[in-house]
Amino acid sequence: MTRLPLLWLLLAGLAQAEPLRLLQKECFRCHTPEKRKGGLVMTSRAALLKGGDSGPAIVPGHPAKSPLVGLLTEDADPHMPPKGQLTPTEIASLRDWVKQGAVWNEAALAAAPTLPGVPLARTPASYRPVTVLQVSPDRSSLAVGRGADVDLFDLKAKELNRTGTLPMEEVVQSIAWSPDGKIIASGGFRRIFLWDAIARERIAILTEHLEGKVTALCFSGDTLVAADDLPGQRGSFRLWSTKDWSWKTEKPGVHGDTIYDLAVSPDGKRLASVSADKQLKIWNAASLDLIKAIEGHTGFVLTLAFSPNGQKLATGGDDEQVKVWSMENWKLLHNLAESRPTRAITDLAWLHDDGLVVVAEDGGAREWTKLVPHEGGQTSAGGTRREFPKHPRSLTQVAIAETRVFVGDDQGTLEVRDPNGKALQKLP
Repeated sequence: MTRLPLLWLLLAGLAQAEPLRLLQKECFRCHTPEKRKGGLVMTSRAALLKGGDSGPAIVPGHPAKSPLVGLLTEDADPHMPPKGQLTPTEIASLRDWVKQGAVWNEAALAAAPTLPGVPLARTPASYRPVTVLQVSPDRSSLAVGRGADVDLFDLKAKELNRTGTLPMEEVVQSIAWSPDGKIIASGGFRRIFLWDAIARERIAILTEHLEGKVTALCFSGDTLVAADDLPGQRGSFRLWSTKDWSWKTEKPGVHGDTIYDLAVSPDGKRLASVSADKQLKIWNAASLDLIKAIEGHTGFVLTLAFSPNGQKLATGGDDEQVKVWSMENWKLLHNLAESRPTRAITDLAWLHDDGLVVVAEDGGAREWTKLVPHEGGQTSAGGTRREFPKHPRSLTQVAIAETRVFVGDDQGTLEVRDPNGKALQKLP
């Protein structure tokens, strides 16, 4: 092959990639097979040709006859995307793509875009919100993400004592303990730090294929799973072997936006993820094949947790709702509606198989027990609700170990409370 045809193929591939990534960024999150807004799926060429409630979205070769193009103009009604306006260059890119036949290049779509380098400055010492709370598998230690540090605390003592600090130099986005408690993984921006939990020493830094913040981490069998995001575009899974920390594979675009939380079921068979795309997804933990996608929230889904017996999964989001789902038939079991606004539900943790502690941006912490089964359009309280003493600042995280509840706020304060919500200890 001569250089000229090779160059032409390269330019053609780039030309296909630009409009497809534009569709991915602006359209996919509302027009997936699960959501189908307006009956339209936009994640394949065949789906665009089939169209939705108003007919085909594109007519290849004829941009003037393609609603996909027509709805992008500033005075279009309805207008797409609904909350923004594409630039003239972006509109021209999509128009040319349709004019040239709307070629769908799956490889170009799946390929990671070239990302600019981002110089990282050291996080200011004064910036210390509690971003993560994770109890070790044997319930003996608590890992706390505060600003750019992972602080470790001994839970065996009556008073909570700091036993070490793992410095990351950048804001801690996520933390996960290995099942044997010997390794701690902490996520930052395009980096995952691995630590020896006993020696308090850094083992390695993982960087392969990471695009943005490592917003969630979990250990699943012999695999470390990381949630990596391009906000507003996609959330992806990146996988490493825990045997030698070698790169395994990736699943790009498993969500249409940032993945905020991951959890593995107590039996290790299922992995759950929640996202800003408003969806809860359940995966086979071994193969990462999708089992079920649920859209039950009207806003970002920020947190999730399996019940101790693994039969239920609770989710909370910025729609101020807490929902509990059956892991047997995927039905909504409990809808824990609040009697007054709480702002976003930032975190939750199970007390036992029929009780939760929930924290929110309004500084409120509340306990839900004796959960009432959800029926139809029911929006009542959904269980017995008990309010804990209100915190003066926004609460960000909650964790439970034995008879103690740990809550963290957006200013870096960590509080220890008893089961009734009474403050036992405060660590600034």
